[in-house]
Amino acid sequence: MNSSKRYWIIVALLIIVGIISLNLYFQQIKPVQKLDLSKFPSEIAGWSAKDIPLDEHTYQILETRDVILREYTKGSQKIILYIIVSLDNRKVSHPPEVCYIGSGLEVVEKNKEQIFYGSANTSKLTADKLLLKKKEAKEMVLYWYKAGEQFMDSYYSQQIKIAINQLRFKRISGALIRVSMPVIVGEKETLDQLKSFSQTLTPLILKYVP
Repeated sequence: MNSSKRYWIIVALLIIVGIISLNLYFQQIKPVQKLDLSKFPSEIAGWSAKDIPLDEHTYQILETRDVILREYTKGSQKIILYIIVSLDNRKVSHPPEVCYIGSGLEVVEKNKEQIFYGSANTSKLTADKLLLKKKEAKEMVLYWYKAGEQFMDSYYSQQIKIAINQLRFKRISGALIRVSMPVIVGEKETLDQLKSFSQTLTPLILKYVP
């Protein structure tokens, strides 16, 4: 191959890389789109919800307004549901340990849990489980990620999937789903409640969260 032909091949490759880079750049900085999450059910398997309001400063930190933050109650029991989703900004669904540790909570335990859902519980996802402690109070958390229609337990897997779709000029949403509950009766009982709630929750996420 002569030097002139090699030069033009290199130029063409640089142009292609430049176009892809610009596309990814503008996908990240364009205004965050507001999704309609208002129809997400406030009644889930006997649990009734009230919204937890967020201030403008919190929305700025989150870099999206597409957030569901609710307290679901059944009798004296309470579960906090947090869903953050974005079509344009991959950074919004970062691992929640960072926030918990920053607020003074200690991560006592972290492992994986299987959640079965759907018709006859034939579908399955893997969630991360956190056991948190602050002084004498304990809290249990289950969280997982969504990229398009796929659930996953890895932040990095989610980011790679979204990035690959962006390289293909396809837009898919990214989301973090988190449920948490104070440990009052016992750790096993708390985990059972969170998993039962998540089984009913997951099909609703597929229906209402893009």
